[in-house]
Amino acid sequence: LVNMYVDREITKKIKVSEEEIKDYYNSNINDFVIPEKVHLYEIVTDSKEKARNILTRLSMGESFEEIAEKESISESAKNGGDLGWVDVSKLEPEIAALVTKIKPGQILANVFKSDIGYHIIKLAGKTDRRILSLDEAKQSIINILKTQKKKKEVEKIMKELREKGKIQIFPNKIEMLKERIK
Repeated sequence: LVNMYVDREITKKIKVSEEEIKDYYNSNINDFVIPEKVHLYEIVTDSKEKARNILTRLSMGESFEEIAEKESISESAKNGGDLGWVDVSKLEPEIAALVTKIKPGQILANVFKSDIGYHIIKLAGKTDRRILSLDEAKQSIINILKTQKKKKEVEKIMKELREKGKIQIFPNKIEMLKERIK
């Protein structure tokens, strides 16, 4: 019932001005940064020799995805080596540096080693780091500001109700009741 009341009576009265939206956007600009991302595929082998052999086969035109499915020891093998979109800042710095220098469709010339094996990486796509425009961020900001205002309004109503109510709390009586329940 409380939720229905809040949604029906309080939320409909809450208004967010253009000025509030702009102020929130400018004060929280870092919240609207979309990081640079890369779409990666991988093939992982248990030896450097196998990895180099696969690089040679790839240079001759074999399908990256087919080799990944058949020969990769990574979990991604079942998806043709697809790792999906990855935030560049979450990658190992040396891998991030290499991946951001190649173009989509290219395969890293270097094989690199990790705890699980030797990796061959293909870049399938890339998005640049950017900041959402005010128009793109507007609806999210409105939702955030409405939620903040709704919370303040509910707190205000609860405070008024507590002040009007004649509720008294007797801590020693509560302890007595707890003892009786045991």
